[in-house]
Amino acid sequence: MTGGMTKYEIGTGESRIVVRVFMCHRDETDLLCDETDAKNAVLEGFLKPEYAGKVGNTLDPYKVAEKILAMRYGYAKMVEAHYEWRPNIRY
Repeated sequence: MTGGMTKYEIGTGESRIVVRVFMCHRDETDLLCDETDAKNAVLEGFLKPEYAGKVGNTLDPYKVAEKILAMRYGYAKMVEAHYEWRPNIRY
């Protein structure tokens, strides 16, 4: 999986915000507090049995991140994407 970045709108009602999520730590620069919280939620979610070992191999990590953020914040929608992913490709 290459680096890349997506933006998600998260939260409910009037409290929705947009956060950036990166898959490679080296790409993360100047993360806001909300983005750090979202990143940690995604990393924790990747450890769950339904995703562990599958993210990046057979599951698109950014689509999984969207599901994890929706569970955590009540709503999540990918609003911008800058990445390339293909299943079962080792980078």
